[in-house]
Amino acid sequence: MNGQLYFEIQADDPQRAVGLYEGVFGWRFEQVYGLPVEYWRIETGGARGGLLKRPAPPPPPQCGKCVCVFDRG
Repeated sequence: MNGQLYFEIQADDPQRAVGLYEGVFGWRFEQVYGLPVEYWRIETGGARGGLLKRPAPPPPPQCGKCVCVFDRG
């Protein structure tokens, strides 16, 4: 598949999550200001994504916790 991939991660403590993903995967984060929620752009060296402060309680264990969007472009 040659399309684009965009993903979003929700976190209760975004600053802690940024530190974790930077340290484990070497991802780069840039906070976006002026949005109604805390949000960071993620650069992975491949897929791009975003990290946001969880806007609601976490879903139950049997539900997904990541949004992925594929563009067949």
